[in-house]
Amino acid sequence: MFLKESLALEIKAEGNCDKILHEARINGYYKAVEHIKNDERRHREMVERLLGML
Repeated sequence: MFLKESLALEIKAEGNCDKILHEARINGYYKAVEHIKNDERRHREMVERLLGML
């Protein structure tokens, strides 16, 4: 259950980064936020792998 909740939060965080990236492009912070989004994607993939092992 904990991993399923973690997966949902990672997906939400990834979506939030998309919204922030849109604004960051305008303000010149795209690279920093893109890095955060990639981290969230990697976290989601790790949780998915852990769920697959169970």
